[in-house]
Formats: sequence, C-alpha cells, structure tokens
Amino acid sequence: MSIQEKLTTQEKITDKPHDKGYKKIFSIKKNFLDFMKKYIGLEWMMELTERDMELIDKEYITDQFDTYES
Repeated sequence: MSIQEKLTTQEKITDKPHDKGYKKIFSIKKNFLDFMKKYIGLEWMMELTERDMELIDKEYITDQFDTYES
C-alpha cells in the first residue's frame, strides 16, 4: 500500500468515532431532554418539554476537515 493510499484510508476514519452516535441520539428531543434532566438536573430544566426545544443543525465543516467530526 502506497503512502497516498494509507493517507486516503486514514482520512476516511472518523476522528472521534462516538460523535456521530451522540449526534444521532441527541437529535431526538426526548433523549436530549431526558439526559439534561437526569444528569444536569437544574431546577429550571425540570419544566422543559419537547415543545420548548428546537433542533438546530449547527454542523459546519470546511473542505479541509470534511472527514473529521468534533
């Protein structure tokens, strides 16, 4: 395998393999809300409902980093 092929293969590997999973899980309002209430549990959070939440796609990846996730 040439150096170029190795670099291309490495570029296809996700930098943080769990990021995509977390993104998928937390894109479901109920999952995110349950997590916030259980593990952060600030008083004001307890009154939140799914209707209070809005999913915002904030992903921005430049051409240089199109194979990496943060």
